[in-house]
Amino acid sequence: MLDEKTSRIRKQKIETGLANWKFVEINSGLTVGDRVVGSVAGPILADGVLVRVKKSPDTTSR
Repeated sequence: MLDEKTSRIRKQKIETGLANWKFVEINSGLTVGDRVVGSVAGPILADGVLVRVKKSPDTTSR
């Protein structure tokens, strides 16, 4: 997840539920307003990595 104060990735343990190719149900470990960071690139995202948030018109949270 994104640490808003430092703009760094912070590893967060979560519990998942149902999932498909587009959505993953999060059962615990996050609260409303948390910003989750994900990538198909894999190891680029590591605890402590500095990131820059870029706004995207297709960002979706449900």
